[in-house]
Amino acid sequence: MRQQIGRIRYPFEALLSLNVAFIFKLTSAETSHSSYETGLRLALNRYLHLPPYDNFGAYTAFLTLAFGWGVCFFAVLRLCSKIPGADSVLVWAGGFLSLGALPAYCLYVFRRYEVLRVQPNPSHTLFLTELFLTGTCVALYLYGRWPIPSGWSVGLLIMHHAIWGWLLLSLYLWSRWFLYVIPVSGACASLLWAVYTSSRRVARAHSGVKTCIQ
Repeated sequence: MRQQIGRIRYPFEALLSLNVAFIFKLTSAETSHSSYETGLRLALNRYLHLPPYDNFGAYTAFLTLAFGWGVCFFAVLRLCSKIPGADSVLVWAGGFLSLGALPAYCLYVFRRYEVLRVQPNPSHTLFLTELFLTGTCVALYLYGRWPIPSGWSVGLLIMHHAIWGWLLLSLYLWSRWFLYVIPVSGACASLLWAVYTSSRRVARAHSGVKTCIQ
């Protein structure tokens, strides 16, 4: 059982790290300009004999740096896994981050560019309500009180990420097609988080361990 949980944990941590890295990279791009990313974009376009500001170089530079940050985050998670109690922190943080990081970013961008973004521009109250409901669902699942069958739960997860992915793409007028990878990585991380949490719950039940988190 422990080996089975380990086989689930590694890809879960990898996808979680990648998803967080994507959101981190998007947020940093909104708040500051990276000369390193610009240099990488120009070098890639020059190497491929493309115009200096071709989008292919920009997208590739973004993804390359995001993957680099993802590797760093994954290494940190691996190091922290040796700390007692890190597993409980992982299931809590993993649930909230995999499901809530993208909505939180969209709320941040919509609030920052409220005057400029005209369509779509959902009510911020809806954003906050959805974030609250997402957090409630994560807590219910962690405590073993989730009432919805697995099939419907998978559908809800996919729909959650599809909606926020659509909003993310709409922020950039659908020009940055490579951003599809963000809701996809978030959905995969969420599904693996659910499987990992469920497997952990079963293992604890078999071993007779009783905690407040199921």
